[in-house]
Formats: sequence, C-alpha cells, structure tokens
Amino acid sequence: MFSLRRINLTGLSSNQIIGNEYTIARKVENPEAYQGAKSLPEWQEVDDANIYGFLITATTTIPLYIPSKYYIMSSDGKTFENISYGN
Repeated sequence: MFSLRRINLTGLSSNQIIGNEYTIARKVENPEAYQGAKSLPEWQEVDDANIYGFLITATTTIPLYIPSKYYIMSSDGKTFENISYGN
C-alpha cells in the first residue's frame, strides 16, 4: 500500500493513500499519457502551466504541481520514491 505525501511552498504537508499501484504521467517524458490524464473532464479546464505531471491510480488522478514536493511513501512510512519536479 502506497501513500502520496505532498509538501507545498508554505510547508503544509498532506498524505493521501493511493493504493497498491500508480502511474506517473509527466508532461515532457510521457506526453501521450499526460494528455490522456489532462483530457479527463475534471482537468480539461485547468491551466496546466504549473503542472508537470499526473499521478494516476485505480481510483483517482492527481495533478503534480511544480512548486510542491511529492513523495511516494511505503506502508512502513519510508520514502519509496521522490516524484518532485526535477527528480
């Protein structure tokens, strides 16, 4: 089981359980997958200038914003992957 930890510019951190599998669709590295996520109704009208990718799970699609830091955490609380912009 994985969770997503987000830390924004003000230092506010949040954690969200994302399940057992996830995909990261980055705008530059995976443009087709990124556009597929961006085409979902909830993201079509969002200005994506500050979005570098989407985290896609079985139940949700989460935008990844450039200024924030993102970490995939394992069930034991350890960092599994740093998915922040530039990593």
